[in-house]
Amino acid sequence: MQSAREILLTGTVQRGDGRGRQLGFPTANLCVDSRPLELASKGVYVARIDIDGIWLGGVVNIGNRPTFGSGEQVVEVHIIDFADDLYGRKLTVKLLDKLRDEQQFADAVELVEQIQKDVDIARKVLRVYSTKN
Repeated sequence: MQSAREILLTGTVQRGDGRGRQLGFPTANLCVDSRPLELASKGVYVARIDIDGIWLGGVVNIGNRPTFGSGEQVVEVHIIDFADDLYGRKLTVKLLDKLRDEQQFADAVELVEQIQKDVDIARKVLRVYSTKN
């Protein structure tokens, strides 16, 4: 795991194709300035997400979703234990630690297994951050 350099991404949640929800990990697809994205490498991160002044924990994927052949770079934010509608809302995401590089999986089942591992690790990392801050 690599520590991220205090990268903040701010953007508006836009509609995606709903694949994250279908997989059991709903994501907010964030439309952000390209400039901050130049600072963050592709991959999966532990993050804190600001929603109306309340900071929640989550996992963020920055990349091209190679398992599904998307092609375009996206920022997908999964907020742990959160299910409210965020469409059209502005979020600020603080990247804390990089969990892994983006990778392609053989199928959706393999991807879901890895996402669950990512979320489990993120919970532990976020507990450590909450005791420090």
